[in-house]
Amino acid sequence: MALAERFDPGAGDLGFVRSYDLESARRQLQVSLLLVLTLACAALALVATAGFGAAPRGDLSAAPQPAIARLAQS
Repeated sequence: MALAERFDPGAGDLGFVRSYDLESARRQLQVSLLLVLTLACAALALVATAGFGAAPRGDLSAAPQPAIARLAQS
């Protein structure tokens, strides 16, 4: 409530920067690219460990059946 009581409409948006210099823009681009690269590496590690896209192993005829199919057979 204290913020609402001291509200100043002429103060503007203090949390936003209206101008950027070249160095700040370059640093933000580098950080963004680093984050994208990190996410890509994490996704590749997930695919490598989880085995997505790998052919299923074993006999598929022994795959578990849904409960409704088991009840219908009995």
